[in-house]
Amino acid sequence: MSPEERENLLKYAAKRSIERPTFLASALEIYRQYEQLDEAGLANYFGIPTTQLTRLALSRRPDPDSPTFRQDVTAIAQRYGFPPVKLANLLRRVTAYEEGGTTAPGFLMAARDREDEPEDEE
Repeated sequence: MSPEERENLLKYAAKRSIERPTFLASALEIYRQYEQLDEAGLANYFGIPTTQLTRLALSRRPDPDSPTFRQDVTAIAQRYGFPPVKLANLLRRVTAYEEGGTTAPGFLMAARDREDEPEDEE
């Protein structure tokens, strides 16, 4: 099998795994849609080449409620060479999207912007 054929198979598997919440592909796709990112924007978020997204998408999705969440996120981040906080934040945001904590893209960003505003002193 040629490297190109192998890469095409990996892309196919990643695309199919979007429908399975046990894979990171599903979380990456939800985040990408809510944040209105293309593949390059998502890769830029992690600071990795777009070619790494396919393999990242095929990783098992860590459960934010699991006691091993930090270890799982760290292991994935180390494997692909990005800060673990990037993946942890993405997964927590996606969990909020899935649980109905937000209704529109940019909702969490707007909430974060409000935190930066000075509070009124009485």
